[in-house]
Amino acid sequence: MKINVFEGARRITRLVAIVWFVGWVYDLTLWNPPGDNDLSIKIYQHHMHLEKIKDSALWSSGGVIFIYAFSWSIGWIVRGFTGIPSGKDSNV
Repeated sequence: MKINVFEGARRITRLVAIVWFVGWVYDLTLWNPPGDNDLSIKIYQHHMHLEKIKDSALWSSGGVIFIYAFSWSIGWIVRGFTGIPSGKDSNV
């Protein structure tokens, strides 16, 4: 199976984005607040857990968007310097 450089870069980008997202999900699941019977502590822990979910969602989605944008821009620059028209980089 023949793969050109651009298709290989797309596959690597997908792999890096998946690893980035899975890493943030794994980090989020590691957060396990200690059990305590005090209601105010439980409410505070719940609030902190929601804040961690918001931060993780922001960083994971922002990271994936950055990875795809960076990959697209590098491909665009390389295609421009090599004279390959957009959409014409396939071996098929």
